[in-house]
Amino acid sequence: MAKEISRQWLEKAREDLAVINKMSGDEYLTNAVAFHCQQLVEKSFKAVIEEYGDKLLKTHNLETLYNEVTKLISLDLDPAGLELLDSVYIEARYPVALGLLPYGKPTLKDASSFSEFAKSVFCKVCDILEPTHNLGKDGG
Repeated sequence: MAKEISRQWLEKAREDLAVINKMSGDEYLTNAVAFHCQQLVEKSFKAVIEEYGDKLLKTHNLETLYNEVTKLISLDLDPAGLELLDSVYIEARYPVALGLLPYGKPTLKDASSFSEFAKSVFCKVCDILEPTHNLGKDGG
């Protein structure tokens, strides 16, 4: 990885990863875990776009960002995982009555699933951008 801005995006992603790791397992914070999982994936994608692309897309939509990323590198992900994280991004910050998942606030199982998916995306991106990366104590 040559660009400082790419490193900065990954560092911000690592902050989300640390938050996820600290909140995981707390049923009260499952919506916050969902939010930070979306952020972890978004920032990982933006690191790739900054490193290899022409211009950064100003969007939070993971599917849009993923489409751009796949033009730049080979990254095989489950689109359903991206769609699900996109669906909880905004709603994770507001009351459950306004909608989150079709059945309300994410369960611990949901949060765990989001976390596994987001960490997987982050690790795949790090393997490409920082082949000798060290996730450190908060890396999962």
